[in-house]
Amino acid sequence: MSTIKPPLYKFSVKICYYTIFLVGVLTTTSVIAGGDESKPDANLLGVSEIRITMSQITPDAISCGLSLEHFRPILKNQLQANGLKLVSSTSTLLTLGLMTTLDMDRSVCGTSATLGVYRKVAYYDDDAGWLRNGYVVLWQRGQQVMSGTADHAEMTTIVVQQLSEKLIESWRAENSEDES
Repeated sequence: MSTIKPPLYKFSVKICYYTIFLVGVLTTTSVIAGGDESKPDANLLGVSEIRITMSQITPDAISCGLSLEHFRPILKNQLQANGLKLVSSTSTLLTLGLMTTLDMDRSVCGTSATLGVYRKVAYYDDDAGWLRNGYVVLWQRGQQVMSGTADHAEMTTIVVQQLSEKLIESWRAENSEDES
């Protein structure tokens, strides 16, 4: 006997899929539209040590076979193998975020993965009238993956590896000895 899903459930699944699609379109559009004149002031120049952090995952991610602790060694090995020093206390963070949805009717999972590097800075808040601390984005990329539940952990691992490779590529380019 099959269970009937309430209309709100189906609507929320559709919204999740449309959100993942929209994030992909917006990310792609901003990358295509950007040129050298839009290069941000905040970048990876001078970053030599970093701390790995993870955002919480959704309950659907667990149903799709994802665990943040699976991805920590992947990031750790990739960063260390390419010359970044991993430390437990620094103002520069690498954060992995995985936003996952599950369509149980079709046994399909969708994940939007983001990998970002952020630096803690102090700034003066005119509205508050005092000094505050916050994080600025030095580098950030995202990628989506959709697959069957049985393959989703493996497919998401590939995406995380690709994002970490893009990070290393950007870090090398911004810290090359050719630039003075």
